[in-house]
Amino acid sequence: MKFKNKLFVAGASIAFSGILAFANPTEASAAEWTARTADEVKLDIKENESGSKYTFVWGDTLSVIAQATEISLDKLVEVNNISNADMIIVGNSIRLSSDNKVVTVGEGEEQKSYDVSSEEEIVEVETPVEYYEEEVVVEEPVVEEVAPAQEVSSAGYQMTVEATAYSTNQPSLSDYTYSGINLRQNPNVVAVDPSVIPLGSTVIIPGYGTFVAGDTGSAIIGNRIDIHITDLNAAWAFGRQGMTVTVLPPQ
Repeated sequence: MKFKNKLFVAGASIAFSGILAFANPTEASAAEWTARTADEVKLDIKENESGSKYTFVWGDTLSVIAQATEISLDKLVEVNNISNADMIIVGNSIRLSSDNKVVTVGEGEEQKSYDVSSEEEIVEVETPVEYYEEEVVVEEPVVEEVAPAQEVSSAGYQMTVEATAYSTNQPSLSDYTYSGINLRQNPNVVAVDPSVIPLGSTVIIPGYGTFVAGDTGSAIIGNRIDIHITDLNAAWAFGRQGMTVTVLPPQ
């Protein structure tokens, strides 16, 4: 019986004397070829609870594969109806049941399975349900915790901003803001771009409280805000942060 996608066309002895064939056949001279050992083949056999699988590579011979899988060379030859025992197809695979009694060759509709446990003959059987399959690791999706959004009135909205901080205790700064607020009397002020957040708006900043949009700055453009923090060290430590704030327009 011949298969369109045969597993073997074989390599019957370590003494290689023929041509090694690939999925896309390429001629190769014996000088370029080095036989692998049974121990090397064993290291490349993939196993799981359903059985094992081995994919042929350059340097394999059928006799060495027989040693590594503990299946007789004659049975491997018979399973594939090999007429030329000096060739093997690199890239094809053999699958074995967990008890090594069933050999499966071919892929898809060309797949065939044989019981090789008998000393006398091999018998074609149905492919075991639990034949070797590659284990597929399915990564669980990462679920990011999202902080509950603050309730916003029908007149308000939320927006994402890049925030920095400043302090009236900086030597170069005045106590008074662009809109005339005295920061010593009302420190909860935030500088904004008036074209984005109108002056006089209420800005709720997570973790800091409620501020009034009462100042501007030459670097405060677009979705930027500059939060006034009286403590100079705390203002310096604030750095630059991305955050979502709630804006309530002036009433």
